[in-house]
Amino acid sequence: FKGGEMVSDSVQQMSFSTQFREFYVNPVTGSDAADGTAANPYQTLTHALQQVSSSTAIIRLDAGLYSTATGEIFPLVVPPQTSVLGNVRPQKGKNRSAAETVQTNVQTNIQASASEPHVVIRGGGAYTNPTFEEQNVAIVLQDNALLRDLTITNPNLKGTGIWVEDVPAAITNCQILDCGREGILVTGIANPVITDCTLQNNTASGITFMRHARGEIRRSVCTGSRFGVVIGDEASPFMLDNQFVGNRSGVVLSGVARPVLRNNHIAENQEDGLAIFQQAEPDLGQRSDPGCNVFEQNGTALRNATTKPLESVGNHLSFLGLQGAIELLPSQVSSPLNRSLKSAAPIRKRHSLTTKLHPVTPPFAVPFVLASHSSAFADIQDHWADAFISALVAHTSIEAASTEPFFPDAPISRAQFAVWAAQVFAPLGNNTSPLRSTQGLSDIPFSDIPSDHWAVDAIAQAKRMGFAIAFADQTFRPEEPLTRIQAILALVKGLGLKGTNPDRLVLYRDRVQIPSYALPAVAAAIQNRLVVHAALNSASMPHDRLFPFVSLTRAEAAVMLYQGLVLLKQVQPIASPHLVQPPEWVVAFPDSNDHWATHFIQGAVNQGILSGLPNGLFAPDRPMTRAEFAAVLVRLFEPEAERPAKPFNDVAESDIAESDLPEAKKAIDRVYQGKLMGGFADGTFRPNQPITRIQALLSLVSGLKCPTTNLELLERFADYETIPTSARPALTTAIAHWLVVNYPRLTQLQPHRPATRAEIAAMVYQALVQMGRSVPLSSPYIIDPRYPDQPKRLKAPILVVLDPGHGGLDFGMVSATRPQPARSQPDRSQPDRSQMREFPPEMGLPGPSPFPMPPGQAQIPGQPPAMPPSGFSPSEFPFPGLAPLGSMPPIPLTQEPALREKDVVLPIAQQISQHLAMAGIQVLFTRSDDRYLDLAARANLVHQSNADLLISIHANGAPNQPEINGLEIYYSSDTTDPNAAESSQLAHTLHRTILESLDLSDRGVRSSNFQLLRLSSIPAAHIEIGYLTGKTDAHNLTNP
Repeated sequence: FKGGEMVSDSVQQMSFSTQFREFYVNPVTGSDAADGTAANPYQTLTHALQQVSSSTAIIRLDAGLYSTATGEIFPLVVPPQTSVLGNVRPQKGKNRSAAETVQTNVQTNIQASASEPHVVIRGGGAYTNPTFEEQNVAIVLQDNALLRDLTITNPNLKGTGIWVEDVPAAITNCQILDCGREGILVTGIANPVITDCTLQNNTASGITFMRHARGEIRRSVCTGSRFGVVIGDEASPFMLDNQFVGNRSGVVLSGVARPVLRNNHIAENQEDGLAIFQQAEPDLGQRSDPGCNVFEQNGTALRNATTKPLESVGNHLSFLGLQGAIELLPSQVSSPLNRSLKSAAPIRKRHSLTTKLHPVTPPFAVPFVLASHSSAFADIQDHWADAFISALVAHTSIEAASTEPFFPDAPISRAQFAVWAAQVFAPLGNNTSPLRSTQGLSDIPFSDIPSDHWAVDAIAQAKRMGFAIAFADQTFRPEEPLTRIQAILALVKGLGLKGTNPDRLVLYRDRVQIPSYALPAVAAAIQNRLVVHAALNSASMPHDRLFPFVSLTRAEAAVMLYQGLVLLKQVQPIASPHLVQPPEWVVAFPDSNDHWATHFIQGAVNQGILSGLPNGLFAPDRPMTRAEFAAVLVRLFEPEAERPAKPFNDVAESDIAESDLPEAKKAIDRVYQGKLMGGFADGTFRPNQPITRIQALLSLVSGLKCPTTNLELLERFADYETIPTSARPALTTAIAHWLVVNYPRLTQLQPHRPATRAEIAAMVYQALVQMGRSVPLSSPYIIDPRYPDQPKRLKAPILVVLDPGHGGLDFGMVSATRPQPARSQPDRSQPDRSQMREFPPEMGLPGPSPFPMPPGQAQIPGQPPAMPPSGFSPSEFPFPGLAPLGSMPPIPLTQEPALREKDVVLPIAQQISQHLAMAGIQVLFTRSDDRYLDLAARANLVHQSNADLLISIHANGAPNQPEINGLEIYYSSDTTDPNAAESSQLAHTLHRTILESLDLSDRGVRSSNFQLLRLSSIPAAHIEIGYLTGKTDAHNLTNP
C-alpha cells in the first residue's frame, strides 16, 4: 500500500483497514529526528515503533544491522496491526538459481545467499510476560503484527528470537539464527502463521509451541538445533510442507499436544525424526486424509513412547526405523502417496441414482422445498440469494411445489443438506471427473438412521458420493442443524477437492476456532469460492469472521451447492459480493483445473504475478495483450529505469482495452524504461495487440539478464528458419534456462503466434524458478536443453499404472531369514475369515484378502511380522529363489525375513507417483497396501484402467552372492506384441532416467517372457530396482 492505494508490492492483509501510516528506517543514513519518509528515514526501528498510533502501520527497513550499537532498545515490541518489512529487493544478476532452491543441503542454501543484503536484527532484552515471567527476547509480536524478510538473532544466554503470546500474528520469509534458546516461542492462546522461514543453529529449538497455542508452520526449514520443533502442553499447530532436517531430533511432542502434520520432510536427524512422549497424540493422517510425511535417514524415524498405539496413514516410513506401538494403515482416498486403481481411474460411464428420490416433507418446522424450475418464491424476492436459488432449482431436477415458501434464512438440517446434495450432484453421474464414483462404496447406513427415515435413500446416496460425513461415533444426527464448517468439509470431500495451504485463512480473525484437521479443507473451499457470507458489513456477523460453528441457512446452502456446480462447469458463475473472494495469490479457477498448464497457472497466481478475470475465470487459452503482459513484467521484475521514458502515440488510458486502471500506462512506461519491452517503428506500442511468443520470451530473457549460450539448441525446432536471426541468441538463452514451454508439439516453437494466458503463466513460472522464487515443476512440455531428441508430441494427460510387485502373504524376494518358532500352516481350503483384513471396495481390489493376516501385523514393534515369499522358481525367471507374483499361492515359512521385496517396492512406487503427479500425469496402483493379487487379477485391472503405460516395480536377489548389485529393466520378448516397440522405448527411457538420478550399478535393459509383460494390453516395463541380497543395494533399499 502507498498513500492508501493498493500497489504491486502489497503486504499480506492482516486486517481490512486501508488507513495506515508508512515509515522508513535506515540504520546507516537515517536519523530519528527525520520524518520517517523514504527520502528522510529514521535511524532506529525502536523510534519507528514508538511512532505507531492506534491505526495500521507499515515499517520498511533498509538493509543493515539493527542492534544496541545502532541505538536499538530490546525487546522490540511490534504494536497491533503493524507490519515490519525488510525493504530489500533482489539485486540484478544476483538471483539464486533453481538448483539452489531445491537442494536438500540447507546449509548450502544459506551460505549461497550470505553475500546478499539483509536486514539483520541482533540483540535481546528483558521481557516480562504473563506466562513465564521474565525472559530475554529480541522481538515481541502483538495482535496481528507481521514480520517479513528479516534476519533475527538473539545470541544472549537463553535468548528467544521472536515471542508470540495470546495473539494472531504472521512471520514470513524470515531467517531466525543462532539464538541462545529457541528461534520462535509461541504460547498462551497464540495463533501465528509462520511461512517460508529458515530457523538454524538455535541452541534449544527452532520453534516451540506451549500452553494452548495453535497456528501454522508452512514451507519452513528447521535445522542445526537440538530440536527442530518442540510442542508441549495442549498446543496443536498445523504443520504443512516443512523440512525438519539435520537436528538432534526433528519434532518432539509431550504433554497432551495434538499437532497435525502433512507433507513434511523429516530427515537426517541424529536421534529421532518424530518423538512422542506422555499423552501427546499427533495426527499423521486419516483414512480420508493421508499424512504424506516423508521420514528418511533419521536415527529412529518414529518413536512412540506413549502407551497408546499411534496411527500413521499415507506416510513414507521405513519398517526398520520405528519404535513403539505404531499402526501403519492404508488410506482410502487418492493422494500423492496412496492412489488405488479404481478410485483414481478416469470416470468413463454415466450412472443414474440407484434409488429414486421422492420429495417428502420431513418432520421439521421448516418444510423441505426446492422447485424444479426457475420460480421466484414469494419470500426470496429481493433476497441476496435470489439469483442463486432460482438458477439452482432451474438447473437441477429437484421436484417440489413452487407455490410454497422457501424460508431462505432458516437453518438447514444435516438430512436436508444431504438430500439437496444428492439431488444436485447425483444426476451428473460420473461424467464429471471431480465427483467420485458411487459404485462399490460402502452402503452401510449410519447407526442412527433407521430404514424408514424420510431421507434414508438420499442420505445413503450422499454418503456414497462423499457429501454426508459421520461424527466420530459413526452417527449422522440428521435432525441437527448443519454448521458452516460441516458444510465446507462435506462439499470439499464430495467434490474431490484437495486440501491446500491455509494462507487464505488470514482473512479470518476467528481462524483459531477452525479445527486443525479442517484447515486445508477450509482453505480449499475459499480458494474455489465455495464459502458464502450472508451478511455484508454486519456488526453481528462481520466479514472478517468465518463463524465455523454457526448454523448454515437454507439460502447459504443453496449458494454453496450452486458454486459446486460452477466448479464442475455445469452452470455459469453469478457475480455476488456475498461470495468470499480469495486473495489473488491463492485463487483457483474452474476453467483451469484440468488444463495442461494448471500447475504453472496456480504457481504464477500464488506469487501474485498473474491474476484471474473479474468473473472468477482465468481464460487460459485466450491471448494476452501487450498491455497486460507489461503489467505482468512489472510485477515479476519491478524494473528500474535504464533509459528515458518514450511517449507512444497510441498509449493513453482510453487506448487500453478492458482497463480503466492508470497503472496500465505506468506499466508500459516502466517496461520500456527498464528495457524489457519496446515499441514499433511507427512510434506505437500497440497495447491491445496480442503479445507473441517470441516477444514474451525476449522480454523474460532481458529481465533475467541471462548469458547467451550455444545456438545449436534452436536446431531441434522444425520451424527454426522462421526465427529472426537477431532474436536467435536470446531464444537460445531462453531454452538453456528452461523458459520455453511448448504444448502440445514440442518441435514447434511457433515464435510469431500470439501467446495464450496459459503459455505466459508457464513461461513466467519458469522465470520464477530461475529467480529462486519457486521450486521447479516436472512437466513434459518444458523444453529440456539437455535432450534435443524429446518426443515430437505428447498425449495429455498421461495415465500410468504402477504395479508394486508381490504383497500380502507373498513376500517376493527376501534378503535373509532369522530362526523363529515353528508355526502351524493354515488350512488353505477354508481361510480363517476372522483374521482377514477388509479393504474398502472403492479401492478397486477384492474385498477380503484371500489369505489370513497374522494378528498384530500393523503394530511393527521393530521387525515386520513373518509373511512368506513364494517358493516356486520357474525356468523363465532369471535367478534362483525368485518367482513372478501369482505363479502359485504363497506358502508360509517358519522364518522371518530381514528385508522383504513387498515392503521395499511399495514406498518406492509411492514416491514415483508423487513425481509423476507433479508432471500432471495420473497414477494408478494395482495395490496401494499390503495385499496379494495374482497375475490374472493384476492384468485385468490394468486392462480395465485404459491407461497408457504399465510399470511393474520389483527388487531382485541372488542368494549367497552379495557382490551382485544393480538395476535391471525388462520389456516383453514377444515380437508379435503390438506394443513391443513402445515397451522397448519405455524400458530404455526408464533405464537412462534412473541411472541419471541414482548411483546404481547398471545391469542393462533386457527382453523377457515375464507373464505380466505378456498379459499387458499396453506398453509395459518391469523394473528390478536392485538386489536385496547385494551388499550395496540392501543398504540403499533399507531407506528407499
